[in-house]
Amino acid sequence: MFKLGHSPYRESFFNHFLEKELMFRVSPAFLNTFSHGHSRNLLVLFHAFPLNLTMYHDFLPLISENWRIILFDFPGFGKSAPFSGRSTALMEDYAVLAYHVLMDEAYDNLVIGGTSMGGYVALAFERLFPRIANGLILSNTRSGSDTDGGKKREETAKRVEKHGHEFLIQTLLPKLLSPETTREKPEIVKKVEEMIKNASSMGVIQASLGMGKRLDHTPMLEEINIPVLITVGVDDQLTPLKDHQIMENRLRDAELFIIPDSGHLSVIENPYYYAKILNNYLDSTIL
Repeated sequence: MFKLGHSPYRESFFNHFLEKELMFRVSPAFLNTFSHGHSRNLLVLFHAFPLNLTMYHDFLPLISENWRIILFDFPGFGKSAPFSGRSTALMEDYAVLAYHVLMDEAYDNLVIGGTSMGGYVALAFERLFPRIANGLILSNTRSGSDTDGGKKREETAKRVEKHGHEFLIQTLLPKLLSPETTREKPEIVKKVEEMIKNASSMGVIQASLGMGKRLDHTPMLEEINIPVLITVGVDDQLTPLKDHQIMENRLRDAELFIIPDSGHLSVIENPYYYAKILNNYLDSTIL
C-alpha cells in the first residue's frame, strides 16, 4: 500500500478517492508492457489519447543509454484489455496501475512523464505518490481540469458508444498534428491514424469520461519539489503555450521548451529535437 504526503491539498485528495478503494479497481485482464534498455535509471513514459505505447517506438533509440524506458498501453488501448465492470477510468486509476508495474522494478532513479493525457496521468502519479520520482516530464498537456465540466468528453463517449470511435480520425486527428506535419509527412499521419484505429471503443469511452472528471492539479504544482521538464509544440492546437506557461510559473523548479515543427504530438513529429532536450534533462539535471 502506498503512502500519501501530508499537505492539506493531498489530504483532500485522499478523502475523495481512497474511500472508493482506488487501489482495488485497477486490474485489467491483460496489460501490455514494453521495456527498452538495461540501466537502473528508469524512465516511464505514458502515451497520449487515443494512441498507445507504439507512439514512442521510433523515439526509443534516441534516448540516452543511461536510462531504461518502461512503456505500457493504458487499458483499452493498443494491446491492453479495458477495465472491466465500469464506464469510467480516472487518471488516478492509470497512475495506480503504473505504481503496480513499478513495484517489481529495482531502480536508482525514476522519472515519470507523459504526453497529452499521459501528462494528466503523470501529474496524478506525483499527486498520489510524492517523493517516489526524481523527475517529472509534462509534454503537450495542462494541469487544469476541463473548463466545461467534462461535457465535451461526455459527448465524445456517447458518440463512440453509438457509432464507434473512427469519427475521431476525422475530428481529432487534424488537431493532433501540426499543419506542416499533416501536409509534408504522410507516414506520421498514417501511423497516428492506425493507433487510433487500434484503440477499443470501451477504452476510448472510459478514458474520455475519466479526463472529463479529472481534478485541477494546478494548486498542487507549488508542492512539487523535483525538477520538471515541460515541452510544447509550437503549433499545439489542443494545449497551447499558455497552458504550459501556467505550469512553469507555478512550479518551483521547471524549464519550458517550445518544440519547432510540431503540434500536439511533438515526440512523434520532431523526435530528434525533442530527444536532445530530453537527454540533457535526464543526464545533466537528474543524474
